[in-house]
Amino acid sequence: VGAAPGETPGAAPTGAATGCQVLDGAAAAGFLSSRSDPGISVDQQRQRIAEQQYLLARVLDRATRTTTLANPFTVNAILDALPGAVATDVDFSLPGLFRTAGGIVDHDPADLVVRVVPTQRLPDQELQQWQPDQAQALFGALRSGDDLAEVGTTTTREIGPPDVSVVVVNGVGLEGLAGQVAGFLTQRGFVVGGAVNPDELDPRDDYDPDQVVTTIRFQEGNEELVEILTDALGDLPLELQPVSQLPPMPRGVTIEEPTVVLEVGSGWNQ
Repeated sequence: VGAAPGETPGAAPTGAATGCQVLDGAAAAGFLSSRSDPGISVDQQRQRIAEQQYLLARVLDRATRTTTLANPFTVNAILDALPGAVATDVDFSLPGLFRTAGGIVDHDPADLVVRVVPTQRLPDQELQQWQPDQAQALFGALRSGDDLAEVGTTTTREIGPPDVSVVVVNGVGLEGLAGQVAGFLTQRGFVVGGAVNPDELDPRDDYDPDQVVTTIRFQEGNEELVEILTDALGDLPLELQPVSQLPPMPRGVTIEEPTVVLEVGSGWNQ
């Protein structure tokens, strides 16, 4: 019998009888247990697939017993139900489905190789996006038949401050302000690529002592990363300015293409 969430795999669910069990449709669904949590580990995914294969093998064993095949009413019921109970991405015939099921019977779940497309969790916790380099490496290895190595064996990674690179601009000219902001962000895990004056990014700009609001300039498409920064800044008065492209970075900045240019106003009170 499969384990319920929070129970030891292979153990009988709380309140269930131990030993060999005969499962109806609802009980079989409970045994499989979808475990659809986006943070599911690779080991849990492997266990789920193995349980699915085990159940299919047992169903096929029961369906091909002599006592089953000798009963025409049971055989007719199976033939009527099977095509509608199995979904495939190709036009399988009924004999093809049986051949596939027969292959599952002989398959040892211990030999199963499981890989997941490497992803990273977006801040709203509802969306995930591929990690491009690792995902392409996985698909490339699958197409060519190369060794998969360790690609696709890690669980989903949640993006956070280390994924956000920031260049700080002292917008109001207060002495030490840029260093204070850089220290604040570094302590919280953000990557700070340097601190500059406004005219270093645009010769037409200068300090604005009356600027209270802190401005976040970022390239369009990085909204989920900007959200991580705004969450860290709390109630600070902010203005978001998405742009098609950030300006070139001056010498001394260690990041050529930062995620955010943060121009700090006098309202900074962290």
